[in-house]
Amino acid sequence: MGDTFVRSKVNLWGNDGGDTAAALIPYVKAPSAPLGIGNGAVEGGLIGPLAVSLPDNFTLLLVPEIDVLKDNTDNSRHGNYIFDINLSREVIKNVTAFVELWSEYNADPTQRATLASFDIALAWVFLPNTQLDFGANFGLTSATPAIQVYAGLSQRF
Repeated sequence: MGDTFVRSKVNLWGNDGGDTAAALIPYVKAPSAPLGIGNGAVEGGLIGPLAVSLPDNFTLLLVPEIDVLKDNTDNSRHGNYIFDINLSREVIKNVTAFVELWSEYNADPTQRATLASFDIALAWVFLPNTQLDFGANFGLTSATPAIQVYAGLSQRF
């Protein structure tokens, strides 16, 4: 059992239509994981995705995120800053290809870290509300894992 996350998505405009869409997603993490798995701290943040339709059925997604996290050595807090730039396009019916640049700067005073990766993925919607994902993330900094390969299954309820 891990920590519990509660979040809400507030659509600013463009919900399921239009050339652009934007939202705000505030979240709070409640420490429900045992120590050693979680850090025992309440943390939170704000995510602000912006989607833009481009020519030739491409979609550009910009996702800035700011988190307030517990420091590793005491109960102080620090900022964690994430930015994701994602370009996607349906390549065949129900299969979408993605390329992205992802970055994270963790401003923990004792363990500052800058991570970045170039990522590729495919998503196949094989049932109306079920999706299978395959992807790989390639690290661009020494602090980022060199390669991470993943697969996932998502079900919308």
